[in-house]
Amino acid sequence: ILFVGSVTPANKALAGVPASDRPASGVLRITRHPMMWSFALWAMVHATLSGSLPTVILAMGIGALALFGAAHQDGKKRRLMGTRWARYEAETSFWPLGAQIAGRQPWGSLWPGLWPVAG
Repeated sequence: ILFVGSVTPANKALAGVPASDRPASGVLRITRHPMMWSFALWAMVHATLSGSLPTVILAMGIGALALFGAAHQDGKKRRLMGTRWARYEAETSFWPLGAQIAGRQPWGSLWPGLWPVAG
């Protein structure tokens, strides 16, 4: 759901997406880095369920790269987009469900939309 929902023109974290003042929608209301979190969650599940050390190392490497990359994206977008990114950061969260817990998004915003669920 996070991965499919991340591939939209509304995802301001994707490369080449023009700056806009559109509010977050879909999975972007759950986390502003849904693609990276989908990779991190995949990595955590595979590392936990695998009995193979090489698989654990690979999965954890992918997970760490995804989360460090997402944190780096925040800094890059902050420099490139300025106040537009600051407003976007204020309404979303790096952490999944962080905006809902902090009260920046309503709990009803957890519905990601039909296409991410179907995908």
